[in-house]
Amino acid sequence: MVDGKGRITFVNPRIETLFGYKPAELLGNPVETLIPDRYRGQHVALRGSFSRHPETRPMGAGRDLYGRRKNGTEFPVEIGLNAVNKTGNPAGQDDDLILATVVDITARKKSEEHVRFIMRELAHRTKNILAVVQVMSWQTARTCTSLEDFEERFTQRIDALSCSHDLLANKEWEGAAVADLVKAQLAPFLDNANERLHVHGPSLLLKPDAAQNLGLALHELATNASKYGALSHPSGRIKVVWTIDGTAGAPRRFRIDWHENGGPEVRPPTRTGFGHSIIKEIVARAFTGEVTLKFEPEGFIWQLTAPADRMFAENGETVDNETMEEDDMNTDLLRGQRILVVEDDALLAMSVDAMLQEAGADIIGPAATLDRASTLAAADKLSGAILDIRLNGDEVWPVARLLAKNDVPFMFYSGHYDSATLPAEWAGRPILTKPARPRQIVGALASLIALH
Repeated sequence: MVDGKGRITFVNPRIETLFGYKPAELLGNPVETLIPDRYRGQHVALRGSFSRHPETRPMGAGRDLYGRRKNGTEFPVEIGLNAVNKTGNPAGQDDDLILATVVDITARKKSEEHVRFIMRELAHRTKNILAVVQVMSWQTARTCTSLEDFEERFTQRIDALSCSHDLLANKEWEGAAVADLVKAQLAPFLDNANERLHVHGPSLLLKPDAAQNLGLALHELATNASKYGALSHPSGRIKVVWTIDGTAGAPRRFRIDWHENGGPEVRPPTRTGFGHSIIKEIVARAFTGEVTLKFEPEGFIWQLTAPADRMFAENGETVDNETMEEDDMNTDLLRGQRILVVEDDALLAMSVDAMLQEAGADIIGPAATLDRASTLAAADKLSGAILDIRLNGDEVWPVARLLAKNDVPFMFYSGHYDSATLPAEWAGRPILTKPARPRQIVGALASLIALH
């Protein structure tokens, strides 16, 4: 309760819980004692205005309000105001009282911020998933000989991606267990004959991106095994074993081995397609690791080794994704141009790499980490660059600053930012939002270089 001069005349015992003051410490003091210093002068004027025109209403409609505790810390509040006329005199007299009801809304604010964070992450993940699906369709179509062939292969790859996402959803997107991922990706090929599969390794939870990329590789391995390898023969078996280790003072490394036996005699393939790229180049790039393929007569062997920390948890101009037409793009402008590609998703990086090479560009990268991107950005005679904004938890701004300093034209490619949310530092820089058609990326880069 506050009098017409702004002095506190009454507080209930709850005041100590909210503000840290005992009631006796506040009586007779200005109500501004409970308000952050930066708002006190403004509050005196607002209090006077309310006293002249008192009414029951919330305080500070449309503004964020904060209380100040005895120890100087602040917290968000909601305040309801009620005018109390104790004498019967006209409202606004000095002997009138103002009843202020204060509610601590810290928990609500945290909940609202959490919801906003979830929505931002959902938008980011959805755009990345759509971009991955788009690349999968493009890459699958390149090696198919008929519509029926495309439908079968593309559907199987979508199912594999969906399988990995189901596992992640069951863990609230914290990750997916390696064992669960292996079993889930091989289940459609085993016809419940689980004795044909042997899995062994420690209990490890893959990061979401790692689960997605490793899941696609396991699907391609299982597909090849069912067509040409161990699963194409009744006596065929597959063993999948993984370990994680590291010597003293050295980073830990993850290793997973896929070993087939009991199938037909193995011969190296005479041609390779998108599936081969997934099990070799894509996972190697995704995890900054090494992949070994061995076509032993008695059985195919695939091995991946990678740093454990890559696998496990411890305003600009927007290019219109709908209206840009492929025929409008002079992609010959990219021929012989040195283009830096920065993208942490291995599948997207491979796709951008391939489409730019088809346009005649010389590719620098792709770089999946901030350190690697910074090193490549310092290279001489770069013609242009395309930068994914978020790189494994880091943001690409240092690389962008280096390119700008060296007068290298570049564009952003992101599922998290758009022209409205880019930091002011990058206002006017082109940004292409994920997903985008392959030729849109090529065309945007060609236009960028032509205008530089």
